[in-house]
Amino acid sequence: MNWRICCESVFDLLQQAHNPVNWFPWSEHRFVIATCDNKPIFLSIWSANY
Repeated sequence: MNWRICCESVFDLLQQAHNPVNWFPWSEHRFVIATCDNKPIFLSIWSANY
């Protein structure tokens, strides 16, 4: 279970907590780390209509 996603309050994110993804919340710091490590960023943009 991804402990970072489990700390979120958005129901749609919590539904994905058991997926094998190294998930991080949005931050400029994550982009710096990915750039330094030469790793790609997979950005998922979605919206829920309630």
